[in-house]
Amino acid sequence: MIKFGEQLLLKLRFNKVVIFLYAITTLFLLFSCKSVPSYNYVEPLYLVDSDAPILVYVPVQSNVRFVEHVLSNFTDISKNDINRIVSRTDNIAISSNLRGNVEFIIQGSYPVFALKSALSKKNGWFLSNIEDSTFSLCYYSNPDLKFQLFSPDTSTIAVSNDVIPIIKKYINEQKLYFDEGDCQFLDSKRIDPKIFDYLTKAPNGEIKFYAQKPLDFLSKFLGKTFNLGINSLCGSLVQSKDEDLFALTLEI
Repeated sequence: MIKFGEQLLLKLRFNKVVIFLYAITTLFLLFSCKSVPSYNYVEPLYLVDSDAPILVYVPVQSNVRFVEHVLSNFTDISKNDINRIVSRTDNIAISSNLRGNVEFIIQGSYPVFALKSALSKKNGWFLSNIEDSTFSLCYYSNPDLKFQLFSPDTSTIAVSNDVIPIIKKYINEQKLYFDEGDCQFLDSKRIDPKIFDYLTKAPNGEIKFYAQKPLDFLSKFLGKTFNLGINSLCGSLVQSKDEDLFALTLEI
C-alpha cells in the first residue's frame, strides 16, 4: 500500500496535477471561438504525445474517490462543485515528457458558456488561432499561469504547457475521419494499439499507466543514473477500503 499524496503522486509526477486542477475549475465556463462547431469525437489518448515516457489513463466514474480526493486537497473548489465536475467527466488521459511538458486530455460532457468574463484579456488571457485549409481552431493562454487551454467541442478539453501539438493531432484526426487525404501533420502519430488497449480496457476500470524507458525518466526526475535494463514499466492504481490508501500494482 502507498500513502495517497506522497510516493504515489511523486512517482507518477502527479505534482503536475496542479495544472489540471486549475483548469478543471473552468469546466463550466468552457468555450468556443464563436459557436461550438460539429467535429468528430477523438479518443483522448489519440491526442497526447504517444512517445512520452509516462502515459496515464483515468476512467473517472470508476475512480470517483481518487478524483474527488485530488480536487479537494489541491484546490479550494466546494464539495458541490467537485460533485458537478466529476459527474460530467468520463476519462482523463495524461502524458509527461522529459522536457517537463504535461498534457491533460479531459473527456466528458460540458455545457458551453461565454468566455469573455472568465478568460478575458483583462484577466491575463490571450486568444490565438490556428488555421489550415479546412479547420479554424482557437486556444487560450495565460503567461502568468504558464499553461494553455483548448476545447474544440463540448466533450473535449486539453490542458498543457503547449497545446499546439494537441491541436495538430486533433486536426489530423478530423481529416482522417473525413478521409480528405491531405493530412498536413503527418508526424502526429497515434498511440500504439496494444498500449491503447492496455490503458483503456482495464477489467475493473482501474487507473492504468505505462512508462516507456522509465529509467530515463527517473534519471531526469531524480538526477541520478540508473542502468537496470528495464525498457518499459506498467501497472494500475486500485482503490483500497481506506480512503487515503491506494494499491499500486507494477508489471515490468
